[in-house]
Amino acid sequence: MYTNKITIAIPVYERIAFFKEALNSAINQTIKCPIIVIDNASTHNKFKDIIVETELSNRITYIKNTENVGMTNNWNKCIEYCKTTYLTILHDDDTLHPSFIENILNTMETLSDSDSVCIASDVLVGNYPPDLIDLQQPISHIKKIKSHFFLFQNLSPFPGIVFPKDIAIKINGFNDSMYPVSDYDYWIRLSYIIPVYKTSKVLAYYRISEQQSTNKAFIDIIEKTYNKRKELFILQKSNKIIRFFSMYNLYNIYCFYCDTCKNQINFEKDFRNKELRSILESFHYRNSFFMKLLNKVFLYFYS
Repeated sequence: MYTNKITIAIPVYERIAFFKEALNSAINQTIKCPIIVIDNASTHNKFKDIIVETELSNRITYIKNTENVGMTNNWNKCIEYCKTTYLTILHDDDTLHPSFIENILNTMETLSDSDSVCIASDVLVGNYPPDLIDLQQPISHIKKIKSHFFLFQNLSPFPGIVFPKDIAIKINGFNDSMYPVSDYDYWIRLSYIIPVYKTSKVLAYYRISEQQSTNKAFIDIIEKTYNKRKELFILQKSNKIIRFFSMYNLYNIYCFYCDTCKNQINFEKDFRNKELRSILESFHYRNSFFMKLLNKVFLYFYS
């Protein structure tokens, strides 16, 4: 089967270590769809060579930018070159479940407002490639993302999200000045205009590797996420309890990156923002089992 409703766009630049895995996960969908690869002016032609080697290269569009436009703007190139109603952006080191497109289309059919929606799958995060084909799936349920969702998490680390091209153009795509949280900022702005849904099925894999650019920018991720959440506190008139757990969540994100990147926790060295540093330090000294349990209970009832 084939659909002209969704395009899988793969932005690439220089690194090729996991590109074949990403490309194959796009090619091997149970429902085939257009695939575009946007090369951000790499110094080599290995991406094109790999595409030519595939048996289905005739349905893969390869475009190479004449100059490097930066990572965020290369995501915008994916929007620009997409010719279908919807698209999903797949990083060159991530993968999609073979039934990703099929599941998204089936989900769309169940929604009453499916003319223009954003749908995200659940995502497996790790530093080794799991076999998504054999992954035992939970009983699927779909929830509509509420406005306070972004006070506690991103919609996804990126893969596994389908969104409409026309709305992406309407909100001017991804904001380069928000890097490295351009995606977080984008999903929030998108949610102001169209319904956003999330399915419990794990249909994408987000790889954490040493080559990943965000491994070198995770402090900026924490600081810009903090600033974005402060804006949301004002917009949504959040109470003190919500703010408290939102900041505790940010502390946990910082700990996760430190652990993943094998960095020592060092608030004084890592953060220029004294207010943020003070908040994170306060959680570090009260991060007990009770605190973690309380956080889980709060998120269960609130989200």
